[in-house]
Amino acid sequence: MKTLFTIVILLCDVALFSVKAQVIYGTVVEEESKILQFVNVLQLRNDSTFICGCVTDEQGAFKMERADEAVWLKMSFIGYKDVFLPLSGGQTDFGIIMMERIPVKLDEVSVFADLPTIYVKKDARVTKVKNTILSDAGSGRDVLGKIPGIIKTSGDLEVFGKGKPLVFVNGREVRDDSELEQLSSKDIDRVELVTNPGARYDATVGAVVRIFTTKNPQEGLGIDAYSSVRCSVNTDIREYIKLNYKKNGWDLFVTFDYNDVKSLQHSVIDQINKVENDWTQQNTMTEATRNARLSGVIEANYSFNPDHIIGVRYSPTFWAMMNDSIHIKSNVMMDGTYYDQWGSRQQLKHDYEMGHRVNAFYIGKVKNTSIDFNADFLSNCQTNYFSGIEHSSEWDDRAVKWENPITNRLFAGKLSLATPLFGGEISYGGHISFTSRRDDYISHTEYATSSYCLIKDQNLAAFAEYSHMVPFGETAMGVVTIGCRYEHAAYDYFKQGQHIDGQSKKFDRFFPNASFSTQIREVQLMLSYSAQTRRPMYRELRNAVEYVNRFTLQTGNPFLEPSLTHDYSLFASWNFLQFSIALQDRRNVIIEWAESTESNPNVSILKPQNFDRIPLMNAMLSANPEIGVWHPRFSIGLTKQWFSIDSQSETVPLDKVSPFGVIDNTFVFSNGWRADLEFGCAGKAYLNNYFRSKNMWICNLYVQKTLLNNAMTLTLGVSDLFKQSGYFFDTYYPNLRIYKNGIYDSREVYFTLRYRFKTNASRYNRDYAGEGERNRL
Repeated sequence: MKTLFTIVILLCDVALFSVKAQVIYGTVVEEESKILQFVNVLQLRNDSTFICGCVTDEQGAFKMERADEAVWLKMSFIGYKDVFLPLSGGQTDFGIIMMERIPVKLDEVSVFADLPTIYVKKDARVTKVKNTILSDAGSGRDVLGKIPGIIKTSGDLEVFGKGKPLVFVNGREVRDDSELEQLSSKDIDRVELVTNPGARYDATVGAVVRIFTTKNPQEGLGIDAYSSVRCSVNTDIREYIKLNYKKNGWDLFVTFDYNDVKSLQHSVIDQINKVENDWTQQNTMTEATRNARLSGVIEANYSFNPDHIIGVRYSPTFWAMMNDSIHIKSNVMMDGTYYDQWGSRQQLKHDYEMGHRVNAFYIGKVKNTSIDFNADFLSNCQTNYFSGIEHSSEWDDRAVKWENPITNRLFAGKLSLATPLFGGEISYGGHISFTSRRDDYISHTEYATSSYCLIKDQNLAAFAEYSHMVPFGETAMGVVTIGCRYEHAAYDYFKQGQHIDGQSKKFDRFFPNASFSTQIREVQLMLSYSAQTRRPMYRELRNAVEYVNRFTLQTGNPFLEPSLTHDYSLFASWNFLQFSIALQDRRNVIIEWAESTESNPNVSILKPQNFDRIPLMNAMLSANPEIGVWHPRFSIGLTKQWFSIDSQSETVPLDKVSPFGVIDNTFVFSNGWRADLEFGCAGKAYLNNYFRSKNMWICNLYVQKTLLNNAMTLTLGVSDLFKQSGYFFDTYYPNLRIYKNGIYDSREVYFTLRYRFKTNASRYNRDYAGEGERNRL
């Protein structure tokens, strides 16, 4: 604790530095008087050597202290001709500075280079959305699915090689994907993808997506209404309406969102367990799920002036229904001969109380110091009820019944400050969170044991990050960023109401990060490093033993420790091409494991455990040219891990190269018509002790039409047109192997209608305080 407070005090002392000097400023635009963001503005000596510089902000404006030796002011941006202005006399206001675009020729088709689609800004890969083809993509989720480096799976978004990202809209963390569906692509200005998050983010975050919306100066009432019907074997419904009122500095939002989603999946699961005897289970499973949820948002923001904004957001959630119905048929063989056959019917019901989440924030600026403070509170309760009966042909029938009440509480606070320092900028601050999770497992049968678990977790952190422009070569410049995050994590583990010293742990770690970005002629480069961790999910720490079937049990592992990853990444962008490669040295990796029980070696128990080291490499090449009405996006990539496992008396290599590819074809026609045809494929792949045993591919198609001066959008589409997606995984353990093949109702015909009138996305810019802990809950 003394270390933490010392770091915070030292960081806060930096705010006392300030240097008085002459300030030069101006605004950079292109030929159509459109603002240009993130233009490099450099001060040069008479021999054109670099002294210092900055980049233009969201309004195309720049402001910096004038260096004594500076003779020239240079503006440079990929796709535009450089501009040189003399720094003569005492001129400080350079007014409006116009940059000229460079024509680009692609084979037989000549196009005029728009604002670069992809470019590097400090720690992020920036994709411009406003005034590009992406502004008509549909929802925020549709936009992210077209960003190079982001992969759109059947039900989620992932950053290639980094997993699911933490998504922010104007600095506010997105709680679930429904918020991305509510966000219209027309409201998005740009998307920033950070593959090596810096010190200001929780060390568990592997990738960050920052979405920034356009500013809507119109006051009065705004409406955004959305209705969607998706038909497959089942029919899914999605309805929401968002009302926004803007007046005299007030920004008020009310949102209602209703989802009713049904799914059906069929699986074949084979288990081969080689112990004293060879056991083979052949299982066929049918699972039907229905989730119905009503949620809302009430939000109020008030801007005293551009430098002082406060706000509060309340988000209640009510689950009307969340039920699973599972039917399983099993054939069991022992040493190749028939042993038993059983059928199982299971019902799993999730009973949720209304969840509550409150966030309050303040954003301000005092002299040269920017202040961002927010506090977060979350509370939710649920009880899971399970009942099932297993009918055996040869042995006794078994009835299984249990309930699992869970209560989560979270309070978190975060303070971030940013101050100019020695020609660069330092950002620093602290974070604190307190979490309580009560997770009881109450068994009503003899086949599993009851347990009562309480985990109290606290996380204290301090961070600092410094950025500065430096010369690179004779005329180029770059941005260097270095930072470090210190985290003190401690959790107390209670079992049956008693504090368990051996399972209560404390961790003190430093997580450094560094990056360098530059532009060499037309090529932009970014090299970065970060240290990251993965803390065990609270469910992975449980001590309850759950009954799966007569030969399989499942539990958690209270002795799990956090993993650590050293991530080294390189990104390059030229014209419409982007390339990235990342090497990850993963230590103490958390993987699912299986062992034989002490009482019966024929019974396997699944539980997570730490594995020493699994290095991983991933690389990707993307291209997004524009040729007439055709706007294609091509991406190819590969992953490789260095890992093998001893399973059933043989060494199984899990280290072959795994390829994937995406071809996304967007066609934009006149009169508001648009069509999109997307193909995605993925080869056989390895991750930890999992192996995807089948090549996968998917085809999606939709047609879109805008009406009423772009206020109304109609979309008709088909997801997974040829119904080729599914999951096909082999999992390897010391004595056990599980082969799982499954398909679900992924082919859907859908129709959506969206109406927007004077809409305005919430514009305040902040990070939620408890992003890491909420994910663990």
